[in-house]
Amino acid sequence: MSIDKQIGAKLKQLRLERAEDPKRIAAIIGVTPAHYVSFEEGQAKMSARLLFDLSLYLKVPIRSFFDDHDLAADSQEKG
Repeated sequence: MSIDKQIGAKLKQLRLERAEDPKRIAAIIGVTPAHYVSFEEGQAKMSARLLFDLSLYLKVPIRSFFDDHDLAADSQEKG
């Protein structure tokens, strides 16, 4: 799974656990609802700033978006 898809899946999981509205989160981070959904689907790359803002809003450590990701496999895909 790509890092973008993993981050998106984790973001969606956290949003659903907290019963958050995607439109509300989109407004808080300053993107359109459609753009926010593209983050959750792993179709758009998220800036470090947005990821940081989301971690603050959702009250999770930023590393939680990467906990299950195999960084070595990701490097090999690019190499």
